[in-house]
Amino acid sequence: MSMNPFVSIIIPCGGSHHQFVGVAVASCLWQTWQDLEVIVVNDGPHELPNYADPRVSVIKSPNFGKAQPVGNRPAVARNAGVAVARGEFVIFLDADDYLLRAAVELLIRGHASHDQAYTYSSHYAGTRHQRPPDYDQAKYATFNLHPITAFLRRDHVVAVGGFDEEAPGWEDWTLYLRMAMAGYCGRYYRGPIFVYRVEHSITHHADVAGGQALMDKVIARYKNEKGEIIMGCCGSNPKPTVKAAVVTLGEVPIMDGMQTLEYIGPQKGSFIIKHPTSGRIYRAGGSSTARYITVPPEDVAYLLQMPFRVVMPETKYEPAPEPAQIEEVIEPAEPVVQVMQMVQAEEPTMRTSRAGRPPKRA
Repeated sequence: MSMNPFVSIIIPCGGSHHQFVGVAVASCLWQTWQDLEVIVVNDGPHELPNYADPRVSVIKSPNFGKAQPVGNRPAVARNAGVAVARGEFVIFLDADDYLLRAAVELLIRGHASHDQAYTYSSHYAGTRHQRPPDYDQAKYATFNLHPITAFLRRDHVVAVGGFDEEAPGWEDWTLYLRMAMAGYCGRYYRGPIFVYRVEHSITHHADVAGGQALMDKVIARYKNEKGEIIMGCCGSNPKPTVKAAVVTLGEVPIMDGMQTLEYIGPQKGSFIIKHPTSGRIYRAGGSSTARYITVPPEDVAYLLQMPFRVVMPETKYEPAPEPAQIEEVIEPAEPVVQVMQMVQAEEPTMRTSRAGRPPKRA
């Protein structure tokens, strides 16, 4: 594993979510991709424990311990996590959600498959699969397209100023709006990658309750004197480190004896393909319902001569893992305490250290 992890997963934890964050941390640690760090940003009134896995660190938000409301708290906490993150890429995960086991691997493979700046995917709301729309840069001037959990370069997040800490709400949207304005555009890649436990999402419910009036306040900060939001040109983003990471991942997994292929050609509608040897018939095309097909391994080589590529199979719903193990505090055993007391009694003139403890004997 490298000195600096490839991916930093940043989890802000407010006061209402301290009882869930252990599950979110555990879902980061059960990933099929292990070169990562997890940064929990404590933004609530409760002290959080340290975790046994050395890849997990707990830091305090600048707003820790302060009474509500203090600015856009999730934005402040996430920006604090970005400031200490060591990964080339970052993933933001809410403390009441959890990642599916292949989430990071799927995002890495997906990111290598296109030339846009970041990659996002779908999720489960409870056990129901929800897919966001394909990327449309102009739409960010009116609403957010997808959840916060995506795969982004850390330096891109820093370049746009991170999350807007002064926004009155919808802090997720402010990051992706800033990315769109700077020309850091995204691309959808099939998942799902996480489970959204909507029943615990206090901030989201508050933003939705604010309606269009709140959304207007958010975007007003980004309009010019003509009332326009100007978007930058979406640029090409080479990905040498991600492509190298895909090589280390090896072959795309096969699920239930079948390989998943994605149609990447120009055809918008659907069409029929008959395999010349097996005789199997497939319907494919550019629409969301025909873009992915599952085929037996023996049919793959022929189809790859056409505009298809091998992709990850659709990830299935998984129940939440058990909370991550907390670091144990080991108390000195009683006999050791007794020995220390005896030594102090025999040497009453022994100098003590600044911490008030006897210095270690050679």
